Amino acid sequence: MKIAIIGSTGKTGINLVPECLKRNHSVYALVRTSSKVPEQIRDNPLYHMFQGDVKNDSAVLATIENADVVISAVGPPDNAPTTVVQDTTIAVLKALKSLKMKPDLRRPRFILLTSGGCNDEIVKEASWGYQNIVKPHILDNVYDDLIKAEKILLDAGAEDPTLDYVILEPPQLVPVPPTGTYMMMENKCENVGKDWPVPFADVSLGLLDLAEGKYPEFNRKRIGIGSTTLVDSPFFTEQVRSMIWFNLTYKCTIL
Repeated sequence: MKIAIIGSTGKTGINLVPECLKRNHSVYALVRTSSKVPEQIRDNPLYHMFQGDVKNDSAVLATIENADVVISAVGPPDNAPTTVVQDTTIAVLKALKSLKMKPDLRRPRFILLTSGGCNDEIVKEASWGYQNIVKPHILDNVYDDLIKAEKILLDAGAEDPTLDYVILEPPQLVPVPPTGTYMMMENKCENVGKDWPVPFADVSLGLLDLAEGKYPEFNRKRIGIGSTTLVDSPFFTEQVRSMIWFNLTYKCTIL
């Protein structure tokens, strides 16, 4: 299988790419900074790197035009105002529309990674602190970008019933060793752990399983993912702590 990945050097992507290669899939990665790609990945004959970013239409098209699946694992690095996930979604949809005009090329499935915080059905099951502090104040700009990106894809799907896509909405992602298992449900993040933590590596497994067509029933749906094994990770992970510090410095600066 040929899998195009945008966001391959991020916290999810660095787990996803090796797993793809381990399963003998060809990887087509759109990369802005080639130095972020480990040498052992670059030297793998199944790995194909395309230099550029999502604002370069030709680079995006070249990355995905021969793929069976395109995965967006892009995520904002902090809580500054951003449109990075929206830009990625728009760029992929534009390329997919271009491929639709070429009957000799099959349009790949589009898998968009966002967050459970984009889904009201998932959010209502979260803790008071998450609903009233984390989402509206600590990660407000992150969610603004992710929610708008989801809407762009859902609107495109409503206009084009042939568009093949899945939106994967994980809860709190944590940089801990993988459990090797997960569960998926439509509009839910069922989880046996506390505070909904899910390892980045487990989400990568879910993304790849979706890419391989393991869950055809989730086509054109928003899917939550959770852990089946207790993940012992404190609420204030490195990512959350950095987001809090960024908000304190950034928002105080603009006042």
